[in-house]
Amino acid sequence: MILILVCGMSYGQVEIRGKVISELSKETLWYGYSIKPNIKEHPKSKPNESGEFIIEYLEPNKEYNIIISAIGYENQIFKVKTNESITYKTFELKVECFYSSEKAENDWKKGKPQFLLIGSIAPIGNTKSDNKFEKKHKIEYYDFGCEISNYECIELYNQKIAELMDKKYGKKWRKKARKDIIGI
Repeated sequence: MILILVCGMSYGQVEIRGKVISELSKETLWYGYSIKPNIKEHPKSKPNESGEFIIEYLEPNKEYNIIISAIGYENQIFKVKTNESITYKTFELKVECFYSSEKAENDWKKGKPQFLLIGSIAPIGNTKSDNKFEKKHKIEYYDFGCEISNYECIELYNQKIAELMDKKYGKKWRKKARKDIIGI
């Protein structure tokens, strides 16, 4: 009986703790992800209010494949070997940005720049002044609606477009631009 109790206690104290960060910004992801070891019956973990996760009830000195699912990222798998108690780990999620500062520069050169917006199921349409802004500055507002893309990639794209707009038009255009442009 004592042996079962001791084994159960040591099994329950083995954990992986840590955080998930973005490869682009090196900042902690505070929400929008789940993390799970490759154990069929093990529940997913979500970050707490400080952006940290805890995966509990693991076996000591065992290698696990940790699966991370995050909004705007492909699912990624990391190998982690536990120790006798708590293993601390920072997972850096890699992202391939379709929208990037390089794409922004290419779109600008081709005369097809956009300001990217993240809407919802019912995106906010352009007003008459938004349509005038698009025409005057030869730019298009593009709202993803509820389609999810990587937020940081969109910020990089928009920041580059804003930088190019500043060079061409000065900073006065910013007062007339939509307020829901991400990253500027």
